[in-house]
Amino acid sequence: MLSIILVIISIVNASSDTMEVKGMKDIYYRVFASNNNIYFQYKTDKSWTTPEQVGNGRYPCIALSSDGNSPWIFYVNRYYEDVFKCAIRRPDGTWKIRTIYSCKENERTDDYNVGPSMTLATISTAGGDLGYGVFSDNYDRIFFVAFDTIRNYGEPPYQVIDESYPCLASSISITPGDLLHVVWQRDIGDEGKIFYRTTEKVHPDDIRHDILPSWSEPFEISEPGYTAPASNPSTEAYGEYVYAAWRGPYDQNNTTGEIWRRARNINQYPWVWEDPRNISETQDNESNYPVMSTNFVTVWHEQVDKNNWDIWARFEPEQSAQPIFQTPNSSKYPHINGYWDPNPAVPPTFCCNTIWTEEIIPEVYEVRFGCYRYEYNPQEEKAPLYYAVEIGDSIASPYCVQRTGYLHYNPISIDYGNQKLKYKLPYLNPQYYYDLRAIVFHRGQNNHTQQFYIDSSLTRTVSYTPNRPETVLVRIPKATYERDAEILQEINRVLGTRAVIADLKLYQVEMIDSSGGGGGTQSAGITSLQRPSLHQSYPNPFKSQTAIRYSLTTPSKVSLTIYDISGRAVRRLLDATKEPGLYTISWNGRDDKGRTLAQGVYFYRLKTDGFSDTKRLVLIR
Repeated sequence: MLSIILVIISIVNASSDTMEVKGMKDIYYRVFASNNNIYFQYKTDKSWTTPEQVGNGRYPCIALSSDGNSPWIFYVNRYYEDVFKCAIRRPDGTWKIRTIYSCKENERTDDYNVGPSMTLATISTAGGDLGYGVFSDNYDRIFFVAFDTIRNYGEPPYQVIDESYPCLASSISITPGDLLHVVWQRDIGDEGKIFYRTTEKVHPDDIRHDILPSWSEPFEISEPGYTAPASNPSTEAYGEYVYAAWRGPYDQNNTTGEIWRRARNINQYPWVWEDPRNISETQDNESNYPVMSTNFVTVWHEQVDKNNWDIWARFEPEQSAQPIFQTPNSSKYPHINGYWDPNPAVPPTFCCNTIWTEEIIPEVYEVRFGCYRYEYNPQEEKAPLYYAVEIGDSIASPYCVQRTGYLHYNPISIDYGNQKLKYKLPYLNPQYYYDLRAIVFHRGQNNHTQQFYIDSSLTRTVSYTPNRPETVLVRIPKATYERDAEILQEINRVLGTRAVIADLKLYQVEMIDSSGGGGGTQSAGITSLQRPSLHQSYPNPFKSQTAIRYSLTTPSKVSLTIYDISGRAVRRLLDATKEPGLYTISWNGRDDKGRTLAQGVYFYRLKTDGFSDTKRLVLIR
């Protein structure tokens, strides 16, 4: 695990006025406020550009256009005009600024509760990108507003999300396909509560024709007497889930702040949520201002002593929270952007880019940036899951469009169709790539052949033997989901008694842009039905540690062993039964007794049921 901290610029107000996002080709964009001015920077390689002033204001948030190259900044200009504005960076480096909402008389914005939140539409249209924002005014109402780069006359249409109680601290997230999620804080009496509303699918063209979203009724997701009084909520959407996190008490006898997180499967009713979880669990220390990225990490600032705060995180595989950035100074108000390292030669690694404000001396602050790299079970683990389709249940998955029935073959269950199966797979973000893994299986005497279609285009013809699960790995063509954020997966019977599927999973992929232009690598295409494979270790040669990656297409007993040049086995890395998937295992250059081995040439051999392969590596000292 590696942390990198870069000191950038001093500011005079400690607040949550900083935010950072990652664009294409490893370009990072950052926005912050200083002395009632909005500043913007971006970073390539190792250095940040000189901050450029965008306008006057506070509380900026940032999002990127669908091509990943154009930053949008949503902020409140309270110092001069008391209006909410959006600045969009043009390709030539200039800014287009438009007014989003003007506070009326006696609606002047309060210094505490105005911070806006923004996301951009994921559905592509000829009209270009569309922004969705939420904010609160000094009447303590929560507003929703949609705005674009085309419509320049007047202010864009808005909706009041909540005006029943004093409201503040709103946050918005989006599920690809444009399902919107908003959380905010209601103050009822002396107690803050967290509420949630969502929409059905929103289409940018409807918004441009003044057809505004239809929202669910407000639902309280904090629980009185349990996770409330609550404050400072945030929301994140990933796969088929939406998440909310907020500051609440440890319990009713200990009101020290903890970070509570709750999840909802968006295929359920808006009021059906999983139980809240205390993910900080530091009852003696105050925890506050949580933010999330993907489904994998929550970050906040943690009070470590009377006068000092550090940046902490909870990664989902871990049993407890941990500090990720520790300094002698007080660090607060983190914002994060997380992604999976796209380099296939390293173990699955989650990169948590973080920006925060740090008090250097009293009343003098600096904006800091750090990247924390978390190895997801570095000894051995499969790729992270985006979502899975429930297969073989008596009630068909909500993604299932057509099936004849289901069968149980202990321990495998299947969906089947007499002629075909159909699944509509939504929530695909056009800024990413997706891998689809399907497992086919049937009982009987004869071979089966099936054809896989994505949006009516044939992508794979698969023949397989009975009583043996086979895995099909497919890179979904981006063109199939760029406009509507979903695909139709069809499986047709060609030879055999029926079309069958035993497993269907999606994995989101961060691609390395090797094309030199926007949009990343476009030529990934469709992979074929694969045999097990053993990849070359990386790095090679190596000094202290190297990663070995292998893949399985069926459940199998697996062994992975290191041999010296004489053929003597010196280290058994693995001897176990594994499910289909892509795995990584590391070797530290030591033998089975933990002794350091001499430099030289070694071999590693993978053996599975019906497959074996050997490759060479070099250890240097």
